[in-house]
Amino acid sequence: MTGEQLKAVIAPMEALGFKIRREIEAIEIPEPSSVRPPSRDLLTALDRLDLHPALQDDITEMFRDGHLNEAVRKALERFEKLIQDTIDDHRTSGRDLMARAFGGDPPPIPLNGLKTANDRSEQEGFRFLTMGAMSGMRNLYSHGDVPQMSATDAIERLAFVSLLFKRVGRAMSDQGSGAS
Repeated sequence: MTGEQLKAVIAPMEALGFKIRREIEAIEIPEPSSVRPPSRDLLTALDRLDLHPALQDDITEMFRDGHLNEAVRKALERFEKLIQDTIDDHRTSGRDLMARAFGGDPPPIPLNGLKTANDRSEQEGFRFLTMGAMSGMRNLYSHGDVPQMSATDAIERLAFVSLLFKRVGRAMSDQGSGAS
């Protein structure tokens, strides 16, 4: 029941002789929860995605339970932790961490052999993508009191974070095998 619906009860009750205006106006109605489990169609869409294994546990469970902002925030924090562990830097975080990890000559995490202009463009683009992910998504959901995103938006963001995980994993695998 909303506050307006509750106030609409006052006049009919007073017409019946009840003096309850003060009591009804004193009732505090909490804001409705923005946590709503996604529709079956969107749950099926999430299930059909080949998300990185790092996102297939409590993060997908949060999504299923309707904690969409929290699922995206945690996915990005998990990616940030992977990067900190990979370059052994637990003092730097967020945008600065991504700039450090994917920038420099050579970068601590090279995505490819960095031999061609396309290789260098891919590296630079990935650096900017990860910096943007930290500034535009992780920080937003970690520090801001923002409205709950839609389930479709959450799926898109989780797919994006999955792509980041997979690309770094492929780069690390290529480095280990000597390929580029």
